[in-house]
Amino acid sequence: MLELEWKTMAREPVDLQEEVSKLLADGQRIIHIGTDAQKIDRKVRFATCVVVVKPGKGGRVFYATQALPKQEVKGLRNKLFKETWFSLKTAMEVDEFVPEEHKIIIHVDANTNAK
Repeated sequence: MLELEWKTMAREPVDLQEEVSKLLADGQRIIHIGTDAQKIDRKVRFATCVVVVKPGKGGRVFYATQALPKQEVKGLRNKLFKETWFSLKTAMEVDEFVPEEHKIIIHVDANTNAK
């Protein structure tokens, strides 16, 4: 996942590892990772976000997108599995360079209400 083109919210390309490492050098941080998807035409576009938060002070958001053909995403359950996998894969790669004292929280679209 780190090989994807990561951007800031201003759509500026960044090296995710470099940017996160800089932020972590400035003190305690919490890293949130999540993925959401939307069907667009014949594709399903996934956006994965990495948010580095300094508690009580705000944070920085980085994101990467990727698209799969609609036929590769077979229903809601499969879409949720793919979202979760992209978040977990990103978290495992980020974990390689984030010291243990920084929390990594993975967000999933899990809800008992199907709506």
